[in-house]
Amino acid sequence: MIVYAESNFIIELAYQQTEHEACEELIKFAECHVVKLVIPAISISEPYESLIRRQKRRNDLVRQLNIELSELSRSRPYAEVAEDSKAYIAPLVASIQVEQAGLDATLERCLNIAEIAPIKADTVRAALALRRDSGLESPQDALVAAALLEHMRGDPDRDRIFVNRNTKDFLNPDVQEQLGKESCKFFGKFTDSLGYLRNLLQREQ
Repeated sequence: MIVYAESNFIIELAYQQTEHEACEELIKFAECHVVKLVIPAISISEPYESLIRRQKRRNDLVRQLNIELSELSRSRPYAEVAEDSKAYIAPLVASIQVEQAGLDATLERCLNIAEIAPIKADTVRAALALRRDSGLESPQDALVAAALLEHMRGDPDRDRIFVNRNTKDFLNPDVQEQLGKESCKFFGKFTDSLGYLRNLLQREQ
């Protein structure tokens, strides 16, 4: 069984978001060689781009809050409130380092077990065709789809799932049709993909 995942799988694990427990179980299956985890190369860099944007937003917010609190502290009625509010800024600053460390550790873990589907010249050409013919708006999503479809066509294993929270683009009928031709089931939730995998493994026992 092959489990195809991309950047939101890495982010879910790194930041311990809503479905991180399901992602944790999926990656443990891969570490125990119950499944093979495949991630497209472009999805390795995307979480860092997301992290940089998050860090910039929070740095901007902290900077603006410090300015406003400094102004507020000049007014005697609000001096205590302004001082107390500073305690809420510290977690914002600390979260940047925590998320960076979490992302580094998660990526290292994925790289130790996952097969990375490369982005080659033919992959880019296929992504351009997908955008043109299927109406995929995002170049990144088109590259993800092209890389995974290319991997599927080159791998004889016919039991495979693709899990991605981005249902807006990947439930595109043309993309779904191409995934179906490769016997690949799509799941928009990590918990749903985990349930399917558990049922499949129980039937095989």
